Amino acid sequence: MQTSNKKIIVADYDAFLTNYHPPENPDITTVKPKQKVRLCVINGASATIFFITLGKLEGTVIAVDGNKIQPLSDSRFELAVAQRIDIVVTIPEEGGTFPILAQGEGNDKQGGLILTTQNIPSPTKLSGKTLEKAGSLTNA
Repeated sequence: MQTSNKKIIVADYDAFLTNYHPPENPDITTVKPKQKVRLCVINGASATIFFITLGKLEGTVIAVDGNKIQPLSDSRFELAVAQRIDIVVTIPEEGGTFPILAQGEGNDKQGGLILTTQNIPSPTKLSGKTLEKAGSLTNA
């Protein structure tokens, strides 16, 4: 009988990318005060649910998977595997810098982008990890 030793490798990602950018070199988009910005968020993962956090902004989901829905407003949204949501945010009149973050379910890793009305220095970094692990997708 012939035997062989096989290794099972469980992949763990170094980072979650947002628009092909890692957290240490995030995508930065300049916006204007009072401007409405439509964020089209796509979960391109095959096995990870994400929690989208808008920080100081409140957003309104207007579509899920390309279908219009009854608008839903909040600053945190859940995004299932292969799901897409369209979120509209309004930049405050006073302007500022607004990280938009996505944290993977059950871990402390995150990726994101930055909306800003200011000329922020480069390189600007986002933390690739959070202080707490994300929970599970809810059925609210």
